[in-house]
Amino acid sequence: MLRYWIAYGLHLRSPPHWSAWADQGLYLESATAFAHADLAVVHHWYPLAYALLAAPFTTIVSGDPFFLPDLLLFGGLFYSLAAVAKAFDIGPWTTLLILIATTLVVDRTSELWLIPWTTNLSAALAWAGFALVVRIVHPATPDDQTWRAEAALGLVAAALPAARPIDAMLSAILVLTAGVALWRQRRLTIGRIGHVAAGTLVVVIPYGALYLSIYGPAPTRYMVELSRQGFALGDLPWKAYVVLVTAKPWFPQAPSMIEELPWLIVGVAGLLLAAMRSPRGSRRRFVLGLFGAMAVPYTLLFLAYTDLQPSGLWRFNNAHYFKWMMPFVGIGAWLWAGSIITGRQRWLAVLLAVVVTLPAFVRILPRPVEDGVPARLLIFKGRTDRDWDEAYFAKSVIVDSRGALHNVQQFHQLPDAGGERAVAITRLFASSPTRSDPRERAADRSGQKPVARFGETISLGLPCWFPQRACELADPR
Repeated sequence: MLRYWIAYGLHLRSPPHWSAWADQGLYLESATAFAHADLAVVHHWYPLAYALLAAPFTTIVSGDPFFLPDLLLFGGLFYSLAAVAKAFDIGPWTTLLILIATTLVVDRTSELWLIPWTTNLSAALAWAGFALVVRIVHPATPDDQTWRAEAALGLVAAALPAARPIDAMLSAILVLTAGVALWRQRRLTIGRIGHVAAGTLVVVIPYGALYLSIYGPAPTRYMVELSRQGFALGDLPWKAYVVLVTAKPWFPQAPSMIEELPWLIVGVAGLLLAAMRSPRGSRRRFVLGLFGAMAVPYTLLFLAYTDLQPSGLWRFNNAHYFKWMMPFVGIGAWLWAGSIITGRQRWLAVLLAVVVTLPAFVRILPRPVEDGVPARLLIFKGRTDRDWDEAYFAKSVIVDSRGALHNVQQFHQLPDAGGERAVAITRLFASSPTRSDPRERAADRSGQKPVARFGETISLGLPCWFPQRACELADPR
């Protein structure tokens, strides 16, 4: 609450500052409609769970009906994280310190939690499911009755896709991990499976009835648009580089995850250190393995998601996709720092931090290419006085020898010192591209050819975090 007040004030009876934003405005519209029992499909774009949670608060805290639910969700996340942190002999107060440090201290990351996002709900659910799986597989005592935890796991697994459909992947990983671990322990029974199934039905039946009442037996507009946006699995190496390591010089003024949150390096190193120290079959080894089983495929999936680009990572807070992982990586940073301070395997901790940093020395940089060579980046002349958002979301189209590509969905247009640059998303630009932009100058509205085109080259050298000529885009003139 204090962090919210510092950032935005507590004007909880006036319209929130985010009410006109695209995503948050749609959350608010849906929550308000639910509060008035209005099930008209026009009011409900996003998955329903987050708006349903806020609906009762639209009259209690009319200025920001998501404020109290988000506060409760944050508290629930802390409760679950503290239960998991016990495996590392970390107490609740230290866990709270780590959670606050990795979420609320830095302005960039605090916006991922203080502003309404469906990931506020899904992050809390993911950690609830995590803690439940750990309790089921490694009960506190041999005679611990875990049937409530099993039913709760089913409930959480069903609620995750009700918050964000793509998080059904996390639900599947949680349930499958619990099932496989119980089977290996010879503790998997029909009764336990029934407990999970019963918990699932508690969510599936009422949510399914509400869904059918609003949308009928058809996918929502949101799901259709999500499928159209799509994934580019073949683009993972380049995408991982520009999102995680550095976007320079492809995307100007777009910090990567590591550039904005450098502690992620020692956090990952600390988790690797903990894995090397953990005995086989221990609760700690299971916790680390479960996190890896969830975090690695989740990260790869979102890196392949074409809508996630460095230009929107922090400007539009798309980093919120990854925020559920940050507190646990913070635990890794705590363990790494403890090793450095106490001297226990200090050199191993330093070595692991170096190993985690090494991929940054592999640089994927632009190189000028001829028209017949596929290009990642095109430079166009154009207006230099355009509003950034207007240029970024313009309804521009590039037509090349393979067909038409549309801005935002298939490439991203970015303001450039001399006009605009276009960065390929779904596929590389083929030969003979021309751009049409209805908001450009009359001479440049259609049929405009690029003044430069760039492909990719891989080299070794200092990371582009350090200013250097090799990491600058060549002058197209």
